[in-house]
Amino acid sequence: MEEKWDDFKQGTDYITLPSEDEEEPTEEREEDSEEEDPQYKRTKEYNIRTRENPKDVALWLEFIKFQDEFGSASDASIVEKKLAIYRKALQENVDSIDLLLGYLTTSSSVLE
Repeated sequence: MEEKWDDFKQGTDYITLPSEDEEEPTEEREEDSEEEDPQYKRTKEYNIRTRENPKDVALWLEFIKFQDEFGSASDASIVEKKLAIYRKALQENVDSIDLLLGYLTTSSSVLE
């Protein structure tokens, strides 16, 4: 990408486009690499399973615990993902004490 801007910086009033010989990454290649990633596959499986079984609290908790495999439980991005999953799970299971306690415990880690 930087090469495209070099022409512009050198005084031309256009940005060169890649020639037909140059390969641009395609969405298909990106999807293939994502599908080869075991974490991506498992996340996709959890999404399908929780959609098919939204009342399965144990499955939601398993999905939430799985997020710890992506990094430290104290990582802000991991905590945000967990909270998003908890919120979705609680929408489907409003009476679940386990989900509510987990949500509150995880939320409190953000405040510390």
